[in-house]
Amino acid sequence: KQWYQRRVAITAGLSMNLPENALNMYHHALQFAETIFHPHDPQIPVLLNDLATVYEALNDYDQALETVEKAISAAKIGNPSAIPSIMCNKATILLFKGSCTSFFF
Repeated sequence: KQWYQRRVAITAGLSMNLPENALNMYHHALQFAETIFHPHDPQIPVLLNDLATVYEALNDYDQALETVEKAISAAKIGNPSAIPSIMCNKATILLFKGSCTSFFF
């Protein structure tokens, strides 16, 4: 329940056109998750994927791609069911970056 409330707050930051606030909140949420839970917790790749979305919203496509790659790696170990949505996010980031030809499955 606490994770849901935190995600609602972070998403609200994005929906109110405050991506910098959402970026800060996601960094804190990720740091919290990495500290409290084990490194392969299923929530880690989800948070990384969401963090990549925030970077994309800030037009920081290189950081978004770096972060989404971390999410893919983390999902392979801790949350394989999240991989399809993370790969979709990667494709979206590449689309906005203008690098669709570099997307490999």
